[in-house]
Amino acid sequence: MTDPVDVSVELNLAKTRFEAWVGDELAGFMDYHPLPDGVLEVVCTEVDERFLGRGVATKLVGEALMRIMTDGDRIVASCPFVAHYITEHPEFAPLRRRVAE
Repeated sequence: MTDPVDVSVELNLAKTRFEAWVGDELAGFMDYHPLPDGVLEVVCTEVDERFLGRGVATKLVGEALMRIMTDGDRIVASCPFVAHYITEHPEFAPLRRRVAE
């Protein structure tokens, strides 16, 4: 792993995604689709190859999930990275809504 970078996370409502920025460069994003009843389906998380292995995805997902939890929403974690992150961080388990519910 190379040195971690300073990442800021922003919600981009127009593109329905959370974005990770390193300075003025878009380093990655987490796309979602709004569903009824305050549920967001998180469909993918991507990080630009220049920033791989530097903690961007972890920071992006952690901050995005915290914001979603603060807003009182829940998620369907279709993205494997987000599903794994929630497994490793049980404090976010209450956010999860399974598709079958």
